[in-house]
Amino acid sequence: FLQASKSGADAILNAIIPNIKNGDMLLDLFSGVGIYSFYLADKAKYISAYEIAPEMIKSMEENITRHNLQNKISAYCRNIDTSPLSQNELSKYNVAIINPPRTGALKQVSTLATAGIEKIIIVSCNSQTFARDAKILHENGYELKTLSAIDQFYYSHHLEQVGVFVNTDSISKAN
Repeated sequence: FLQASKSGADAILNAIIPNIKNGDMLLDLFSGVGIYSFYLADKAKYISAYEIAPEMIKSMEENITRHNLQNKISAYCRNIDTSPLSQNELSKYNVAIINPPRTGALKQVSTLATAGIEKIIIVSCNSQTFARDAKILHENGYELKTLSAIDQFYYSHHLEQVGVFVNTDSISKAN
């Protein structure tokens, strides 16, 4: 999966990158061919990317090898809709980026919301499922830090949203 336009992809990355710290343990859910993972490989300590489409994982694995990133990125083929990562699997990450299909990621967001991850970034092309998923995060102690609306679907009413949610428990621990 690729974004609809280069300017749209750049705008999404510009909304994500400032929220990633050096040394973050990063989770890239619904990763497609790994655009976010590859852009963030220099900053993150380690990235695990999950995608349902085997051909996208194959492409990602080829690029991981080509760019000698085997110690930075791993790609996994998994249907996050039917088999979301468990709290135990999520426990080693402090940041999750999730770019679900138009239907959203209800099961995975519900698990993410209670896993204690410091920061969750949702990239969504559907404002209704974004609002539903954001509400779940809010109800579980996450605060919407930033929200970007990106018009990359020319000649349509659709907007891409990038919401950065911060776990209020991790904010209070840091202060």
